[in-house]
Amino acid sequence: MNILLQQDNNCDIPIILDEIDLHVTTKCNLKCSFCSVRANEHNYNDLSLKQIFEIISQAHNLGMKELHLTGGEPALRQDLEQIINYAFKKGIKTRVITNGTLINKKRLYRLQDAGLLNIMVSIDGLEQTHNIMRGSSSSWKKAINCVEMAVKLGFQTRIALAAFKNNINEIPKLMEIANNIGTHIFSIFIGSPLGRGIKLKDKVIDSHIWYLFLKKLLKDVSKSRYGHNMEIIAEQGFLWSDTKGFNPDNIKGRGTGCSTLLKNFDYLIVRGDGNLYPCIFFLHNGVSLGNITKQSLKSALVYAKKQKAYEKFVKLKNGCKDCKFNFSCNGGCSGYSFLYFKDWHKPDPRCMLQQKIVKKNTFQQEFLSSQQYHQQYYPLCPIAKLNLRTGQFGGSSEQALS
Repeated sequence: MNILLQQDNNCDIPIILDEIDLHVTTKCNLKCSFCSVRANEHNYNDLSLKQIFEIISQAHNLGMKELHLTGGEPALRQDLEQIINYAFKKGIKTRVITNGTLINKKRLYRLQDAGLLNIMVSIDGLEQTHNIMRGSSSSWKKAINCVEMAVKLGFQTRIALAAFKNNINEIPKLMEIANNIGTHIFSIFIGSPLGRGIKLKDKVIDSHIWYLFLKKLLKDVSKSRYGHNMEIIAEQGFLWSDTKGFNPDNIKGRGTGCSTLLKNFDYLIVRGDGNLYPCIFFLHNGVSLGNITKQSLKSALVYAKKQKAYEKFVKLKNGCKDCKFNFSCNGGCSGYSFLYFKDWHKPDPRCMLQQKIVKKNTFQQEFLSSQQYHQQYYPLCPIAKLNLRTGQFGGSSEQALS
């Protein structure tokens, strides 16, 4: 018999998965101040190797094409290569998401021999800033070395960065370093007050800072500051009155926002205890879609659809129903509403209609004219991405890269 409980016999609702973030451990060797999953703070055991194999097998049967092995720090698992090889034999595109500090050249060879082709390393600024944010004086050098070695060994190598007020000005220089060592993809996310980051609300970037940053970054890209080969993906974050090319009908994946939570479960997070979630913002306080240690993956998702889990989330919030922008933003992010108001169903606090007074800072004063400063904007799902080279929008990084 399966280590998971037998499937429900009533599985007539079609479920088609595309991408899974699988938390193979909740343990980590670092103590990052902004850790969204609160690594090392949980009292449940990691999933066993057999359980992970079962999850991968069931997800593959439901159409999963992409598997992201994350944590915690996945390199802490000595059986990581076995997990990778199991997915590789099924033809699943697999990526390891790591802080890079535990992966030396010998480990990279082992990962490569197991079938790994893609690796993402988290680097959050230049050396001093990164080390402070990660709580380790040697983490930056080790992470950079991991990227350099991975590039030389032929991995598709990606750097991911969480942008806050204290590191945003270092991003262009880090991108130059990344380009010079041959990084294939550079991904930038707006740091959110999620998990341990709840204490960093004063460092979260507002729409005006982000507008200026993206505008300058696009200008740098057009002037080939970061070469011609490194793909650059950034969280779009907001739509402003001068944003061009965004069509919500063309967005696919989880970045379509909360309004599509009941339409499909093409993206899924498997937490370290087996709980299933449709978005990172639900990981700590949201309703679980089920638990794969107690039921099959398909039966959990079918049950969640039948019971209309997250039904309230697909409806426009009070204050959003009559807004002329709701077609594009769909009410913004319920996760941000909970983080700031402890209420999933209040309007997104990032919305201009929720912010009557916005304070300028030096960064804004330097680059933003008064006309631009007062333009209209509204928030998007944090998972929506922009390819800064091509202008392609996507509901995921992969769609933006396509």
